Amino acid sequence: MFDDPAKPEREWGYDPASIEVSLGTVVTFTNVGSQFHSVTSDDPTRAFDVGADPGESVTVRFDRAGTWAYHCGIHPEMKGVVHVCEGGCP
Repeated sequence: MFDDPAKPEREWGYDPASIEVSLGTVVTFTNVGSQFHSVTSDDPTRAFDVGADPGESVTVRFDRAGTWAYHCGIHPEMKGVVHVCEGGCP
């Protein structure tokens, strides 16, 4: 996660905003900012929804292939995507 008011050239967001991982990968999100953020699935089932205080790391395991869009539940302009590849990513 990214949230650094000292770097005005970058808006709040996830860095990187898009990643590719293999099925079963655990992704760690670290809040390097000064405010609480979440990693909330855009999927209607809300497949994951975890929050992180400043300086805290949280993890999400991706056990289903597909494209998983997510956002911060507090700051909805923060968006990201995890592409989960079955059998390894190209």
